[in-house]
Amino acid sequence: MNPKQALAIGNVRYEEGDLTPCAHDARDTARSLRSVGFQVRVGIDLTEEQMDSTIDKFARSVRPGSIVVFYYSGHGAQFDGKNLLLPIDFSNPYCTDAQNVIQQLHRNRPRVVIVILDCCRTRVSILDAARHNSFFDRRPKLRDGLSPMKGPPSTIIAYGCAAGASSIARSDLRNSVYTHHLLPRLAMPNVEIETVLKHVAIYVQQASDNEQLPYIHSNCNEPIYLNANIWPNGMSFYPMIKAPDHQWHRDHHRASHHRSQFDDPSYNSHDRSHLQSRRYPHRKHLWYGAIQYPYKYW
Repeated sequence: MNPKQALAIGNVRYEEGDLTPCAHDARDTARSLRSVGFQVRVGIDLTEEQMDSTIDKFARSVRPGSIVVFYYSGHGAQFDGKNLLLPIDFSNPYCTDAQNVIQQLHRNRPRVVIVILDCCRTRVSILDAARHNSFFDRRPKLRDGLSPMKGPPSTIIAYGCAAGASSIARSDLRNSVYTHHLLPRLAMPNVEIETVLKHVAIYVQQASDNEQLPYIHSNCNEPIYLNANIWPNGMSFYPMIKAPDHQWHRDHHRASHHRSQFDDPSYNSHDRSHLQSRRYPHRKHLWYGAIQYPYKYW
């Protein structure tokens, strides 16, 4: 079984104002990952020196073949084509480079590196902002951000919002909107992490009325499960996975027997609908339509 390792960082106490949910985001994500067997390190309110040291130590501890998760919640920005994860004592444009972090995490040849960046991705000029002391916005929208990037093979990158957009923080939530929807799904058994992240993106998009659009980049060509549980009824915990085939075969046999006794042209359609609802029980749920059609036009 592959070892599972994670680092969660949440930066809150910036000079221009606190990002209160970020500490909760990092700690709650760490708790969720520990529940499925991850060895997790947590860093809260890190200075530039502390961030570099913490990430370097974690990267050195990564074991070959391990599943690695790097989670960051805080301010992020783009400068000269680089994506920066900002420490609490940000004073220059040469902070922690997210692209370098990904390269570091791949240094010991893990099985996969999953990077979750719950920070904003709007283009800003760091130097101008720093000079005018107005880098951060006190409103509940995080306006600094990251640009799209890629990683080495077997890298999955999940952004809390799309490039050129703002992440949303709500005062009535303990966590950011993205992490609020990530936490209850992160530990789902027998579900690929890319499927989890796509469903989180749909729920965030719905909750924000299409104002926040998470983005996923992946060049991982194998299924990755953060919580792979092997038992007969394990998939029943996740309603979007089809029921076991033996149930479908029983239904199919019963329907075939009845169909032979009736010559009703409408029966095939009715029977097919019935079998689908039995084989795919999630279609009975009210929210299935929302999963199919996440976009709103009104």
